[in-house]
Amino acid sequence: MGKSVTPMMRNRDDDGPTATHFLSDPHGRRNTVMLIAAAILAAIAASCYAEFAIVVPACRGYGQAQGMLYAGTKTWNYRQEEGTVCMFRRADGSETAIPLQKFMPFLQSLTLDWTLDLRLSIPSFIALFTLSWLGLQRVLAGAGGSAVRSRDDG
Repeated sequence: MGKSVTPMMRNRDDDGPTATHFLSDPHGRRNTVMLIAAAILAAIAASCYAEFAIVVPACRGYGQAQGMLYAGTKTWNYRQEEGTVCMFRRADGSETAIPLQKFMPFLQSLTLDWTLDLRLSIPSFIALFTLSWLGLQRVLAGAGGSAVRSRDDG
């Protein structure tokens, strides 16, 4: 009699789907660490770029138009609903915080909030890099298989 295999349990010699898991090759763990490190670096680079190239000039411009001096930014705090806020000093020395949503379009401020908050952007970049890596592996595996088939046919 044959072995009964439930969907949750398979035989150890069952190869499963033809695509291999990216950790199963000899350099899988190293590749995974490199992928995660690249994603973290990309998230930090995107955050720095967004802050210094977009947020700071926008905050300075808004502050000058309102007669205030730009003092810095703060990223989203779970107790606040504003997201990223620009800190300003008034002429009398008092400080005020104004959210980006006050003087930027909603989608732009939402994207900047996501990019500047590394607690959100790092996992997102890891997921994006992983999906890109797996898609690239699938494309390369498909291209390699079709190239072998075309050589065999000709």
